[in-house]
Amino acid sequence: MENMPTSYRDASLKRLANDEHGAAYSLSVVMVVPIYALMMCLIVESAFMMAAKTGTVYAGFAAARTAIVWSSATKDKKKVEKQVKEAAYRSFTPFASGTKASVLDLPHAAKATLFTGKLEAYKLLAGHESPVSMTVLGKKHVNARRFLKVKVKKHPQAWDDDITVDLEYRFRFNVPGVGRLLGKRNFDGHYYFPIRTEVTLQNEGPQNDDQTLGIGYGTFQ
Repeated sequence: MENMPTSYRDASLKRLANDEHGAAYSLSVVMVVPIYALMMCLIVESAFMMAAKTGTVYAGFAAARTAIVWSSATKDKKKVEKQVKEAAYRSFTPFASGTKASVLDLPHAAKATLFTGKLEAYKLLAGHESPVSMTVLGKKHVNARRFLKVKVKKHPQAWDDDITVDLEYRFRFNVPGVGRLLGKRNFDGHYYFPIRTEVTLQNEGPQNDDQTLGIGYGTFQ
């Protein structure tokens, strides 16, 4: 249009501005696109939620197995719960978010320094071309500590009693619109959805009062 006469160019632009052909179709697209985009975001967030649910089941099984081992090793319930939580955090790390970070994460990051050795071990096994960034993996572990609540719901009283571990993960939405539809508002203003999992396993402790396994060692006090 640069080589067109000014009058012809102005007439063309005026005609284009006044032309209403296809306006009805444009209105439909404008109305549908936001809803369509929200549905796509809902599908993506649902996939992340399913992955997080799978992670809580895996972490719950690891925590329950840890509770079985440590319940026969010590009568200190606090020590048992500490080991159970550590097992759950480490097992859930691959399923946690690796993008969210804030100043509120600092206390959890300080506790997560215990995870540094595991990061180095992963880096050594994966080689120089690691498929996962150490920074992202560290953030995942920090978020697992912050948003995953672990509790031994039922301690065994006998060698054949069941052990129940309860987990709740606060899944944080990346899309605020989806969070408003499905989630609850957290204290920091983000929307989350509570994902709960309860795992019950049968205790496999020693079948005697001394809690010995018959191989030369007993309990840790």
